[in-house]
Amino acid sequence: MDISVIVPVHNSEIYLEACLKTLHEQTHQAAEFIVIDDGSDDKSGAICDAFAAVDKRFVVIHQKPAGTLVTRKRAFALATGKWCICLDADDKLPFNRVLEIEVKLANHHDVDILRFDMECFGATPEKIKNYLNFRKEWQGSIHSPYLILDAIYNKAQIGWGMADKIYRTATVHKTLPFLEEPFLCCGTDCYQLFLISYFSSTFKSIKTEPLYSYRIGSGISTSETNLDKFKEQAKILFIPNYLRDFLTKERQLSKYEAMLSALSFRLIDATISRFDLVQYPDSNSAFDLLLLNPSLIKEVIEQLIRRYQTNQLELAEKISESRIFEGKPKKIKRVGIFYHRYFNGGTEKVIFHQIPLLIENGFEIFLITEIIDKKQEYFLPSEVKRICLPKEFQNGRAQGLFRALQHNKIDLIIYHAPCSPTLFFDNLVVRSCGSAFIVTCHNFAPSTISLFSPHWGKYSSYFKTVDALITLTSVERDLFSAYEIPSFLIPNPLFPPICAKGASDLEPRPSSFDKNKKHIIWIGRLENIQKNYIEAMEIFKNICSTLPDVTCHIIGKGETPLEEKYVRQFISDNDLEQRIIYEGFLTSADKCFKYADIHLMTSTFECFPMVLSEAMSYGVPTVLYEMPYLELIKNNKGCISVPRHHVEKASQEILRLLTNETERHDCSQKTSEAYRSYLASNLSHIQGLMSLIHKIEEARVAKPQRNDSFIELWESFVSFQTETNYQPKVNIKEIQISAYDQKKISRYDNCLSFFLNFAPKDSYRYSFSKRIAKWLYSIIKYKNIKRQD
Repeated sequence: MDISVIVPVHNSEIYLEACLKTLHEQTHQAAEFIVIDDGSDDKSGAICDAFAAVDKRFVVIHQKPAGTLVTRKRAFALATGKWCICLDADDKLPFNRVLEIEVKLANHHDVDILRFDMECFGATPEKIKNYLNFRKEWQGSIHSPYLILDAIYNKAQIGWGMADKIYRTATVHKTLPFLEEPFLCCGTDCYQLFLISYFSSTFKSIKTEPLYSYRIGSGISTSETNLDKFKEQAKILFIPNYLRDFLTKERQLSKYEAMLSALSFRLIDATISRFDLVQYPDSNSAFDLLLLNPSLIKEVIEQLIRRYQTNQLELAEKISESRIFEGKPKKIKRVGIFYHRYFNGGTEKVIFHQIPLLIENGFEIFLITEIIDKKQEYFLPSEVKRICLPKEFQNGRAQGLFRALQHNKIDLIIYHAPCSPTLFFDNLVVRSCGSAFIVTCHNFAPSTISLFSPHWGKYSSYFKTVDALITLTSVERDLFSAYEIPSFLIPNPLFPPICAKGASDLEPRPSSFDKNKKHIIWIGRLENIQKNYIEAMEIFKNICSTLPDVTCHIIGKGETPLEEKYVRQFISDNDLEQRIIYEGFLTSADKCFKYADIHLMTSTFECFPMVLSEAMSYGVPTVLYEMPYLELIKNNKGCISVPRHHVEKASQEILRLLTNETERHDCSQKTSEAYRSYLASNLSHIQGLMSLIHKIEEARVAKPQRNDSFIELWESFVSFQTETNYQPKVNIKEIQISAYDQKKISRYDNCLSFFLNFAPKDSYRYSFSKRIAKWLYSIIKYKNIKRQD
């Protein structure tokens, strides 16, 4: 027998008769056609039997469904020809002398695997082009098993399809004892050709007329994807496991390890491409199927991150109801706390106080940051372990987070960066490792709508995938709960009330706090979108121009040296060197509060400002911009609110307190009373956090009921706010632009394109650069106003 043709059949009645007819018409008689009906429940079996009745070359076998791989294996075992080829039931041979030509070519070249040319049909030109690109036009000879496999699976010089190749049957028979028998209908070529190539010494690819007609769009591998088909397609992700087991038994794993990694990458990439086509809500189940192979979860997540780097929201919406985000009972012993740094900010101070509370309750703590600068950082207990992550995923952030979670066996991540562009993917990595993920919302508040309203859908979609959301205001809790996001109102760690205001004379007073003067303090990050430090400087200037016995203190630093330079320049330009003191960043501001008479806070929005709670703990009256949703000041005692950005009004209120000792003392008393009242009537931070952790351990975090009325009201407001912020575009065609201006526009476009390559939108670099640009604009604006004066 010269040649055996292997034809697996399963429910292929539409194309089967045309396929088998091309075999029946072959002129070569020293051939056998091994046709196995794999449990078809249509007319396929009858069609096979009809051809067997008129052509003795047909050998027809009927079996229970076992999948393409097992069916092929059985057919190969029955093959008696010197050579063998594969023919799928929806394909055909292009003319009646194909087998005659193939036998002559195989005998002439006498190699274990001989590749010939093929043609494709049944699909769009684009799909045909894509398949031919996978197949690769390559001619040449290879003379070792390793190099054959390297060309196919590592270098991708040759496609792994089996239809365009003639095989030496004796070589194929060597593979059969090692061929696993999973129910595999997709990726069978990839798996089987690997084993055949492993046992082959020679491979040759030659130029021929097309000897195979391949139909695209009807088989499991090339047809349109839906959930049912994806269930079979996703099984290709187990192929690396089968090959790894085989190579381990052969004691060749180390030799082929890199090749298996390359193959895994390609199989994952192909499966994710199919996942992209599955529509919501089926996409949730499809995502679960992507993660069925535990040994490839890390690689799948990393490739998803690369694929959706610029479209995280699309992925979040596709998979928000996936099983990976369901809570599972587990004991929590090791807690990772994430923020991008551990210095210069209120969030960092929250972490500073949170860490010892968790240690006291028996947790092992890991502080995860993107920057380590021990000279500036808050104190850290020696038992806390540090982990530093790259800022960007293209620099290995996912790999670093996977390594940290798995090596340290971290059970829970408390994530203090709710607006981070890495939040969703970080959560994806954490949940794929089986760890829990809590987000603390330091940055959201009703007044942030002007900044966040265009992105509201993004944040709500991201938060739906976390275990729990810690909010710092009841407004946020109710808002997120309306969207079915498990939300818990837990205050930041608070300070005990300080009884002795002013301290004893035995304790040295800071040199900048002259006991013969009144002192106003402003504490915060030198930043002008939220904290408005420039307005604070203007308020201090007004105070100093009115009262001679007042010293103002600026405590904090900016993201760059430019902010500090601005503060010092402002003080110098206004001859206020003795009146406004720039203290810089202090890890502890206790002494400042101890000797302060008034605390100024010019933030446009906050959630639970630590500086306010610290001021209240010392009984220091605070003048602040209106934020009526703040839990600490809902009773309106001890704090004086003024309209946002109203520099004159803030100045007047401070002057009124400074010139009326009785009123200032009364305000201080009310501040202390309000603070004690809040402590007495609310759970502490650690009480609330421990209660939440226990719920996560027991998988008792329930999804709130959706509140459509609340959502309708909120989204109407967001829509209105977005429209308010909208800047209409001018029709450029109606404007006469000079050649010089056109050149400037062209240069701007080029610069913008270059800048976005360096700092893509939603990246940390982009947001940081934007802050710098706004700061520079505020400097220019201030200088221009001064010139006009």
